[in-house]
Amino acid sequence: MSTSPSQGYHTPRLQHKGANGNWVMKFPFPHDIPIPSVSPEDLGVLTILTDSSEWIGKTTWLCNELISLREYVEAFTEITGFTVKVYDECTREQFLALKDEPDVLGIWPV
Repeated sequence: MSTSPSQGYHTPRLQHKGANGNWVMKFPFPHDIPIPSVSPEDLGVLTILTDSSEWIGKTTWLCNELISLREYVEAFTEITGFTVKVYDECTREQFLALKDEPDVLGIWPV
């Protein structure tokens, strides 16, 4: 695991279990921006497999709701009962400085 010297963001693992058993999450983007999300039940795989000729060679984009990191943390805590610590968010400029880190590709459009 490497650490960006300027920001201290951990890569490639942006979330991990801390020594005390609590989850630690550090995401290099503002915590209240909407994140495109999809539930596994809403993927539509059955439809694609049932009528595969319709979908061969096509790209599908999936998003059925926009959820902020704060909302993810609340849901994670409610479902698992684990305490979660989310580190301070960063600015757009700090995020862009991480452009070569493998775990942040595609998180935030530039």
